[in-house]
Amino acid sequence: MALTVAGWLAIVCGAAVALLGVTLICEIFLAGGVPVGGAGLFAVLTLGAGPILTLIGITVLVSGFKVMGGHEWARTVIQVFAWIVVFASIGWLGYSAMHERHIHLIDVVHWGIILLVTGVPGIAMILLLRR
Repeated sequence: MALTVAGWLAIVCGAAVALLGVTLICEIFLAGGVPVGGAGLFAVLTLGAGPILTLIGITVLVSGFKVMGGHEWARTVIQVFAWIVVFASIGWLGYSAMHERHIHLIDVVHWGIILLVTGVPGIAMILLLRR
């Protein structure tokens, strides 16, 4: 039962990550314009992160199907992905909190949403796939 839930959660998360990557790849070809201040970041996101996120998303999606079939390598792939997501979300929260001059309620709500969307599924996959 836990492997099935973890598998479906991995499929949904993998599809979301792959969709984000495909969106960034599409921005290479369909971008109407780039703000002058963000031109370098835009290039890094579209040319670098787009293909990487697409590949990671497809890998996690396939691993979600395989973990439901009982493959041990898929469990390891999903656990590594989940730990990376948890550490990245906590790192992002720490980074954004350090650069705020005044923390307002909207900042706390924003951080809570980020943690809810990224950290909670990662922690859920880690707990579901533990031995």
